[in-house]
Amino acid sequence: MPIQYLKLTAIVDGVAALDDADTLKNWIGDRRTALVDLSRAEHIHTAVLQVLLASKTVRLIGMPSDPLLRDLLAEKLAHQKSSTLAAIARPAERDVGGQPADVMPAGALQT
Repeated sequence: MPIQYLKLTAIVDGVAALDDADTLKNWIGDRRTALVDLSRAEHIHTAVLQVLLASKTVRLIGMPSDPLLRDLLAEKLAHQKSSTLAAIARPAERDVGGQPADVMPAGALQT
């Protein structure tokens, strides 16, 4: 089985074919956050890649060894990092009275 589906994580092992795209999309859709490990992926069909890139709930926890795939997914990872930083910063953005406090511009944080 090229994609192993666990409760919170999908592990792509070997080749993820066109037939895997629909199942992956449905699995992702059933979760608030879907963790996907691509560290053992050898090839990912473009339909599977589109599912991963289009989903706002996918969090990549392992990158493929293929440099082209890593480059294609790099923007997704960068977005994940900025979303995580924004979520962490939100509770601190309120002052004592519950009103929004002054916050740094999003580009001011460097990771």
